[in-house]
Amino acid sequence: MVMKLKMKEIVVFHQTCIIIIMVLIEWNKETQKVDNTGLFYVYTFFQSLIYLFPSLLLIILFGTGFAAEKWKVRTLYFLKTQPVSNFDLLMGKYMTSIAFTVGTSLGLIFLMVIIGTIGNRFGDWSFPVLYYETIRSSTSIEGDFHFINMGNYLVETSILFLASLVFLLTLSIFLSLFFTNTISSVIATFILAIGLHIASNLPQTSFMAHISPFTYLNVGKIANGEMATLLNNHLIQPWIGIISLLASTIIILAFSFLWIQKLGIKRVEAKSKYFS
Repeated sequence: MVMKLKMKEIVVFHQTCIIIIMVLIEWNKETQKVDNTGLFYVYTFFQSLIYLFPSLLLIILFGTGFAAEKWKVRTLYFLKTQPVSNFDLLMGKYMTSIAFTVGTSLGLIFLMVIIGTIGNRFGDWSFPVLYYETIRSSTSIEGDFHFINMGNYLVETSILFLASLVFLLTLSIFLSLFFTNTISSVIATFILAIGLHIASNLPQTSFMAHISPFTYLNVGKIANGEMATLLNNHLIQPWIGIISLLASTIIILAFSFLWIQKLGIKRVEAKSKYFS
């Protein structure tokens, strides 16, 4: 079942797209002295942490989950009066949020390539990008480096970016089951994500950092080996990160369903009546 977005969310979504386009146009002017090809735009997008801004907006718009439906509208309470199973209820909300988030992210990356291509050219797929090697994977005592293709770097980083977005969105929707307003749900998501990301980067936990999905939230430092070098853990690789993020997403989604199945719906219905 596909759940409809509120008109307010659609308006905010359109306004967000306009703001991002304006930022990209200004970005085009600022980067004239360096490189303004399509591929280099995407490379700078990930390297300079600009991707955190649209990620934040997408989670606020589509990651509030059930917390946004526990007030006057009482959409969740209304749906429970219909012949809709708990699984359909969860997956309808979840798949709608994922579809809009992934679609918007891919559209944003495609837009950057188009702007760069129109303004200059597509870019060099084989442009060299510095790759750092850990001490263990290098023949040198102090570590070493080599070069990889920008195209391969962008493909791996883009997939990692989408996987991290899906993971954070799933986490946010799960946490929204425990809150009655969207602000608390979003704040809890960011506090948990930032806190566990910092914890994953500590020297004391670096030996198991490749297992934690929160290690891979800084996507720009994964595909070039920088994070693996900083933590001296050669297992921190893009595809291991993608597997970790997707596996964690499935686990959180399973817990979300179990919570709704056993406790969540009754609790939500009670809160819906109380706050109406």
